[in-house]
Amino acid sequence: RRPTVEFFEHRGISLTSTDILEIMKKYQSLIILFSHGEKIEDIHYSQLDRVARKIKNIMRIHGFEVMKYKVYSNYKNESAIVFLLNQFKRSLYEKVRGPYPYMDSEEKFLVKNKENLLWIDYDGRWYALKKVRYTHVKDLVSDIFLLKMIKIPSNLFDNYSILISTEDVDSIMEDELLLKWLMNFFLGDEFWIRY
Repeated sequence: RRPTVEFFEHRGISLTSTDILEIMKKYQSLIILFSHGEKIEDIHYSQLDRVARKIKNIMRIHGFEVMKYKVYSNYKNESAIVFLLNQFKRSLYEKVRGPYPYMDSEEKFLVKNKENLLWIDYDGRWYALKKVRYTHVKDLVSDIFLLKMIKIPSNLFDNYSILISTEDVDSIMEDELLLKWLMNFFLGDEFWIRY
């Protein structure tokens, strides 16, 4: 409304690391921290982003919706991928829609789901109540790494840890660069609207 040059000057935000952690705890997010040696920026960033997209796709397949994600690295010794999720946990069962009783695929659906609860619903289709493999996103992400569910470049990291924003984030309190980056992730690029 009143454009001035001062509007575009970076003023900084006077938030403490405790304030940032409290903001993080409001949202359901999962942070994967990587430790590593020095990296070449453009190669490392593209590898991190590719791994993040693959993890996001596996989360979606298993019923965990990723609202947004972002990757971070200082390229010296630490990187991170953060996922903002709609939920950490999901129900133990999911409803699977099948074919109509007269279709060719009916028998295949019934054989595949013979151990599950089966019924024909009001829409005339077969349905099955199937037990899900992962009810918590942290278990899924752990298995992505342990079971090598995706191809991860061998030089991407030396060690990793998986943090949940509502529980584990106190361990990153000393890392000012990471906290500043996380603040930007959670408050958005338009943080000046609020502060």
